[in-house]
Parts: sequence; C-alpha cells; structure tokens
Amino acid sequence: MDETLMILGVGIDMIEISRVEKACKKDAFLKRCYTEAEIHNVRHNPASLAGNFAVKEAVAKVFGTGFRGFGPDSIEVLRDELGKPYVNLYKGAKEKADELGIPVLTGMYEENPGADLKNKVLIVATANSAAGMRKAAPAMAALALKLMKGEKIGASAEEGYMPNGIRRNFFEKEVGAKRAVDMLVAKLNDKPFTTEYPMPSFDRVAPNKAIKDLSKATIALCTSGGIVPKGNPDHIESSSASHYGEYSIAGVDDLTAETYETAHGGYDPVYANADSDRVLPVDVLREMEKEGKIGKLHNLFYTTVGNGTSVANAKGFAAEYAQKLLKAGVHAVIMTST
Repeated sequence: MDETLMILGVGIDMIEISRVEKACKKDAFLKRCYTEAEIHNVRHNPASLAGNFAVKEAVAKVFGTGFRGFGPDSIEVLRDELGKPYVNLYKGAKEKADELGIPVLTGMYEENPGADLKNKVLIVATANSAAGMRKAAPAMAALALKLMKGEKIGASAEEGYMPNGIRRNFFEKEVGAKRAVDMLVAKLNDKPFTTEYPMPSFDRVAPNKAIKDLSKATIALCTSGGIVPKGNPDHIESSSASHYGEYSIAGVDDLTAETYETAHGGYDPVYANADSDRVLPVDVLREMEKEGKIGKLHNLFYTTVGNGTSVANAKGFAAEYAQKLLKAGVHAVIMTST
C-alpha cells in the first residue's frame, strides 16, 4: 500500500436495544444525546434509536477521543429513503473532524434530502437502488484514493461527483463553439446530448377548478416562510427542514410580535418577527371572514421553511397535510412564500 495512505481510526460499537429504550423514556437523555431531527424521525423506534447511538459511539472512537469536547448530539445520524444511514457533524464533533483533516465522500441518489450537502462534501450520484452502485463505485473509488493521497480534486465533470458550486479550470478537448454546435445538431436530430449548463426541472401542477362562491368556502393558510408560535415549539430547522408544523389559530385575529415569529434562516427576519401577518396574512383573512367575502378561515395552519429544503421533503410534507385539509373539508389553500 502507498505509504501516504493512512487510516486515522476505526470505530465499531454495539449496544443493547433495551438499554437505550429505557434511557430514552427520559426526555433529558433524548435531548442530550439526539438532535431534533433524529428525535422527530426515530423517537418511537427503539432499534433505530439504539442504532443511532451506536453510530455516534463509533464515530467518537474514530476520532480517538470518545465524547470529549462534544456530546452525542453533535453527531447526527439520519437515513435516506432507502434506509441507509448518513452522518452530519456539528459543533465540537465537526471541529474535531476538521482538525484531523478527515475528508468525506459518499454516494447518494440525487433526490435524497442528504444530497443538499453536496456543497459541503463530495457526493457521487447513484441510482435509486443498490443495483446502480456498480456504475457509481469506480468514480467513488478513484475519488477516495485521491483524497487519501492528498491529490488535487479536479472538476466535477472530470471526477464524476455532483457539482458543488466550486469552479475548477480544466482544458476541454474541443473549443466551446464546436461543442455548442455539436449539441445543437444533436438536439435538432433528436439525438442524446449532455448540456454543460443544466437547468432545474420542476413539476408542472395543473391548477384546480375555480371556486364559484368564496362566501361559502373554507380557506386554509400554509406557508414556507417559517411562521411559528413564539419559541418555535417543534424546532423546525432554519434551513433544510426535516418536518413541518401544524398550529391552531382558532380565536386568533392577529399574529403579534409577542406570540409569533419566523424560524426561516434564508431572509432577514426583522419585519416578519415584528408582524408575522406579513408572511401569513391571518389578519386580512379574518377581515374577509367578518365581511362575508369568505366562508371561514380554517382553524389550523401548516408551516415549514423552503430554504434549502429538498424537493422530495417538500412534496412529502404537502402530500401529508393535503390529506388532513381534505378531510377537514377545506375548499382552498393560500400558500405563501418569501
């Protein structure tokens, strides 16, 4: 083996599920050892809670420190849609990883929420099943060797990882004019080609039929602007949200600075915190309700943050609370953004 390759540490851990299950009955232990996202995802699954804790112990052993300078909640264990765990490091754990110079490389399906971390770690795109690893593995192996040897990593187009916003210069075999003409000719002849500037693709949602009589309709408010009761009781993340909130506005005519705020981390919160009606217009809908312009305002609103939240997560949130709205007899939804 090349003498420049070095294993910094190996971490293995085992733990009794019953032991963790008993400890997790205490909220203090849960909050000390798990992040809000972990608690939300696996609180009612003792096996997953134990698995997460074992991963945390194993990572701490890799560092060679145990839980010194950071706690278990600094190591977050989440799972993708196929159940594969991945780790996020925070606070002291991230500082220790940076100090040791530990590089990170993984393979992930592009629609996996974890792919949002592509600007922070190297991620090679995989298919949405294990069978697709046959194609991704060679690129991952080549990158891993370069990382271990401390070699310079080339552009994403050369190395095969997801574009991470970092531009690296390299020489193409052909000049830009010829590449552009080749792409145009391929497109005109309905032949496959790969663009050098991919544009995002979003689902087209057909509008529903218009409501004939709003004066008899129940209207609900939803937002990706992060409006929450003061203190953010469900701890919705300021970006890359893993969950949404459902809150009652029964009897509420105005969202005051004393009772509501925004959890959103992607815009200046000053004006939204001073008057959350600017993002979630409860006051205006109440006026319309009193004037008979709408039948009534639904007594619950749904909220999350769109900042960095994956399309897959956002679609999941909407599909879930849309069923609740339909069951409650809501006729229309006003969705606000920022």
